[in-house]
Amino acid sequence: MHNNFTRWDYGLLKTYGGIFGLLIGAYFPEFVKDNQVIFITIFLILLVRYCYLLFFKTKKVKVFPS
Repeated sequence: MHNNFTRWDYGLLKTYGGIFGLLIGAYFPEFVKDNQVIFITIFLILLVRYCYLLFFKTKKVKVFPS
């Protein structure tokens, strides 16, 4: 898995966690409440990108090379 991700991917993973924490931990302030749909949309888009990189764009390793 280490070979499939760049430093940008790891940095964006931290961003995904930060956005999720912003939604959960700061739910009550008015700014977050007013822009909640935008934050959820950004979170879902980034989550789909991360899942694509994790599950579909991986280099398959053969157990028994031919």
